[in-house]
Amino acid sequence: MKAFYKRGSFLVKAYDMGEDWKLIRNDGKEQWFSKWQHNEYGSLSRAFHEVVINSNEHWFLESNITLCESCTS
Repeated sequence: MKAFYKRGSFLVKAYDMGEDWKLIRNDGKEQWFSKWQHNEYGSLSRAFHEVVINSNEHWFLESNITLCESCTS
């Protein structure tokens, strides 16, 4: 796992899949997004934003993203 977004009981995990990000919500829904090689964090933030907004969470807080260096699953 590369990062996660948590707000209350809502959780999204992000996995680095090479050229793409794979994001999985706590309800099991999975979405894929392109990774921008020139701005990986920007593309990760955009991916979390899309998942959060499309999950009826209504607003996205970038400060809820936690980057992981040694996270498991």
